[in-house]
Amino acid sequence: MFNKKHVPMSKLPIPPQKKRLDLVSEMLRELRFNCGYTQQQFGQQINKPRNSISRSENSKNMTLKSLFEFIDGYDISLNDFFSGMD
Repeated sequence: MFNKKHVPMSKLPIPPQKKRLDLVSEMLRELRFNCGYTQQQFGQQINKPRNSISRSENSKNMTLKSLFEFIDGYDISLNDFFSGMD
């Protein structure tokens, strides 16, 4: 029916928004690590289960609400959090 050649997922270009989401997730992970929290400890602080912290830090199911909860939990401003991004 379709004459499209199959391209493996690993060969597809990564959209810019996915790269930015990966960067945000990495920044959240580094921030947690630098503050000395485990995922469990930080989850307890912001009333989220550990697996929610893990999913956010691995670019899965990240919502703006979750991002704001993380940033508020670390007591930093949005400007400070995003200051290192281009």
